Amino acid sequence: MRRTPSPLLPALCLTTLLAAGCKSDLEVNAPYKNITIVYGLLSKNDTNDRHYLKINKAFLGEGNAFVHASVPDSTLYADADLHAQVEQLNAEGQVLNTFPVSSEIMDGRDPGVFPYPQHKLYYFDAALDSTSQYRISIVAKGDRLTATTAVTQVPVLSPGIVNPNSLPLNVFNGNAYVNYNLTFNSSPNGKLYEVSYRFRWREMYAVGDTSEEKSFTQLAGTVIANTVAGGQPLTVSIPGESFFLTVAEKVPMTPGVMKRIVTGFDLMWAVGGADLNTYMQLANPVSGVVEERPDYSNVDGGYGLVSSRRFRYVNDKLINGSTRTHLVHGPITGHMAFCFAVGEETVDCD
Repeated sequence: MRRTPSPLLPALCLTTLLAAGCKSDLEVNAPYKNITIVYGLLSKNDTNDRHYLKINKAFLGEGNAFVHASVPDSTLYADADLHAQVEQLNAEGQVLNTFPVSSEIMDGRDPGVFPYPQHKLYYFDAALDSTSQYRISIVAKGDRLTATTAVTQVPVLSPGIVNPNSLPLNVFNGNAYVNYNLTFNSSPNGKLYEVSYRFRWREMYAVGDTSEEKSFTQLAGTVIANTVAGGQPLTVSIPGESFFLTVAEKVPMTPGVMKRIVTGFDLMWAVGGADLNTYMQLANPVSGVVEERPDYSNVDGGYGLVSSRRFRYVNDKLINGSTRTHLVHGPITGHMAFCFAVGEETVDCD
């Protein structure tokens, strides 16, 4: 039995072909939407009460994205389009103080994808209170966004660590390498702890000139507290052999140097808040089966990260006798002509 074609089929085919032929372009760019990105790490210290924020807008356009990124208007708000302030809050969330946020054109940015050497940062001046929280409030082209952070406090160090003359660096004892253990207590609002050391020296040339002081900084270890309540004992160790290998690697063998006079050994703690720790954990390279990670942001109404950090330093720690002798004569660094200065004289030298 032969079927009679439906009269609707040719009409439907013709309509489909005409619709396909009317518009063949694929829209890859969404309609414009204002998206604001904020980054800020508030840092309480004793020398500078100015705190900087990076506030940008996202961009999307036809053509090469690298070209758009190099144009300041693509990522920067005009001053008239952005208004911001920082509010100090008590434990109940009540506003105690308000600090205006201003913009500043900075110089010296390294070459890269985004505009350089000048770039815009935002700042506010405030002596931060460790018992308060701080809320950044921004209105960008009519859109409001906020981010709140507590202030990280300093870790509690033992009196022996704080005192430069106590617990000297001891990484070689007798005939064996030993660990130099740094034990401290976590601080309120502190989650991530990076402990580093700085090794300092001066170089003396044959003509008797002594160069400016040189140094290198080495991360000793990272630990994460269980909570942000503070008071948790934490330990970072400097392995003995690793210390000497690091010195041999980091100190350049500059031609013409007759002696390298060791001038100091410093300890440094960098403490980050809970949001900063989460952000950094998610930013680490993926090493497991799951290859995708969620983007982390604590900015309500936008994207980015606002957290806090704190630094603590112990300068000019002593280096014990056996460590000094091994640094000067040992198999790893004995060829590097290290000396130790006592007043105007150098000792422990060949």
